[in-house]
Amino acid sequence: MWWNDRPDSAAIGVDIGSDHIAVVSVTEDCEVLDTTCLRYSFDATGGVAGLVDPDSVVDTAFTAVRQIALACAARGRHVSCLAFGASNEDAIIAVDEATMAMTPSISGAGMSVESWAWLIDAVAGGEITRSTGFPVHGGSTAARIAWFISHDNALRHASWCGLKDFVASRFYGRLVADLSGASAMGLLDRKSMGWSTAALSPLGLRPDQLPPLMRSEQSFPITEEAAELAGLDRSTAVVVGGSGACVAPLTMGLHRPDAAMVHPSLLGVLCALGDGPAESVPSTVGVGGCWLLAGRDVADLRAAGIGVGVIRVAAGMRDSQEVAMDIADSQGVPVEMSAVDEPVAVGAAVLGWYTVGVLPSLDATALMFPPDQVFYPRTGACQDS
Repeated sequence: MWWNDRPDSAAIGVDIGSDHIAVVSVTEDCEVLDTTCLRYSFDATGGVAGLVDPDSVVDTAFTAVRQIALACAARGRHVSCLAFGASNEDAIIAVDEATMAMTPSISGAGMSVESWAWLIDAVAGGEITRSTGFPVHGGSTAARIAWFISHDNALRHASWCGLKDFVASRFYGRLVADLSGASAMGLLDRKSMGWSTAALSPLGLRPDQLPPLMRSEQSFPITEEAAELAGLDRSTAVVVGGSGACVAPLTMGLHRPDAAMVHPSLLGVLCALGDGPAESVPSTVGVGGCWLLAGRDVADLRAAGIGVGVIRVAAGMRDSQEVAMDIADSQGVPVEMSAVDEPVAVGAAVLGWYTVGVLPSLDATALMFPPDQVFYPRTGACQDS
């Protein structure tokens, strides 16, 4: 255990997913104590799947956090910090001057959203890619904003924020955005590290219509109302957190040399950490000064200067071990099966420990979460760890 003035403490991690919220508690040794997963209901309007009321997501988050906070109290553990992650990285909503939601969140896509992606790409795709490092695609945040504005032109004058940032604002009383989330949404200019005018201009938006940007490690005190609703002490630090793909590496061994992982939300994408963005593959701002580079395969990452000697896959693939074997065979490197069931929520909790100074370095996570199984490419056989 690292230094901590409250050795009976716990960190809570929250994952804002596309159809659920997962919340975990983690000890100072990063052992998972309790987990809860609550789903929310959807609507379908205008040919777009997965519309969800942002306020219902907030309510679900408070309910889930309270469940875990009560479990911590029953264990005699004080909650030192709470941190957020977002596996639903592209979700964005409009808010008014009082930070009240004006639109639902889109957790899926449809032809009407994709048509806006094609139009934006045709008009400004090259400039957007040069600015953000991301091509415009059917699930792009920019396309979702365009779809909303096409249904209500008044939204062109609204403010916009990520769903995770909206939920987190209810815990610390201010609306801010983290760099990794802005980057994952394809709205961050990689040179200025500010909101991308190239991505916003085709939508008729200005950078000041989005929240102030800060690092994922930024923390704020919990508000009195939020503490009461969540069953937490007013001393609890609330950490802004980051995108799912940028906090999940803290549980997937990516701080080891030559390690990669399958993207937690995109099965056909491999990710690895780098010191900076690459020109040949999409790159997003990570946590702790790292960048997350994404490619279709090992060859893409190696072409970007990233060595890959092992790939970690999510624990959810336990029931599809043949897929892990196929990845090992096709990529020519061993594939490890994660033992962590909620990598984004657990990664957020680990980030919380790092933020409050209990975890000395993110590099300390390199061997913290060993795999359940390892699959080797030549035989396709697996070995229990």
